[in-house]
Amino acid sequence: MWYNILKDIRAACAVTAEDEQPAFFWGPAAESEIALPALAMTVKSMSEEKNPELFQDRLTKYGNLPGGPKLSKRNYKLLAVDLDDTMLNSQLLVPEQSRQAVVRAREAGVRVTLATGRMFRSALPFAQELGVAEYLMTYQGALVKHAVTGDVLFHRPVPLDSALEVLELVNRYGYHINVYVDDTPYIARQTKESELYTAISRIPMTEVGNLAAFLRERGQDPTKIVVVAREELIDSLLTEVRPRLGNKLHITKSKPNFLEFSHPLGNKGDALAAIAAHYGVAQGEVIAVGDGYNDLEMIDFAGLGVVVGNARPEIKEHADYVCRTNDECGVAEVVEKFILTAL
Repeated sequence: MWYNILKDIRAACAVTAEDEQPAFFWGPAAESEIALPALAMTVKSMSEEKNPELFQDRLTKYGNLPGGPKLSKRNYKLLAVDLDDTMLNSQLLVPEQSRQAVVRAREAGVRVTLATGRMFRSALPFAQELGVAEYLMTYQGALVKHAVTGDVLFHRPVPLDSALEVLELVNRYGYHINVYVDDTPYIARQTKESELYTAISRIPMTEVGNLAAFLRERGQDPTKIVVVAREELIDSLLTEVRPRLGNKLHITKSKPNFLEFSHPLGNKGDALAAIAAHYGVAQGEVIAVGDGYNDLEMIDFAGLGVVVGNARPEIKEHADYVCRTNDECGVAEVVEKFILTAL
């Protein structure tokens, strides 16, 4: 249906193949769910430029139909951005172009939040660097805490019984496990995986020996659990744990070799919905930008779901728009294209 609607908009506005770049969008592959968002953006850009009155006429007719590519220009009020492999470049740094874009978005009145699997104290320095002064979605959305005041909007930890069940299941394989309590990562012992994680998070790990015994002694629900192993091992473990624990916990890969267990509502989509509601922002006024499996819920929730160019193809299938890569300042492109140009 949407393929034909877009063709009608294009024809009504007298857009030709010479106007469009790239013109190959009109081949048979354009009917796929992957190609439709990009096709919609091309039609919108060319039709609006070539014949704005006719474009608006067709937009009135088609623009609000459910389930189709988002064509209408919106006044976005909330921007949620993932950190690793999205905002951060390959050196785990915030590119200056993206930092400036975030500053300009904030100056334009758009609230900016970070949505990350990182701990709060690992994400906070980036929020400070970017000048973000809102609630941050950390631990995949299990902890939503204000970057300035420290106020906790909510904390949704893993129930202790479920956490112990995860540990019992994973310990059989000997994989490295991180357990997070009170914004501190605990491990059984130092491993090459813990060294890798520390290098990424910039937070030292605390050795406690037997993690199950540690949690029982603390008597406290952990914020989340992370298993680190080679991707093929993680994928195999995922097929085993989802049928057993998927109705109790949110289970996702944050990186190819990180498998994360959190509260069922401890995901970025539910967290973003809560932040939007807190600020009185409608779902259609939200932009979310991410790259990974753990970003899918917020990308699907947002009025405009954006995936960076370095993401895997199956993640891009969920995008309304695919921007440049993290190393090419994709976040800056999103701000410039969908926020600053609407002013």
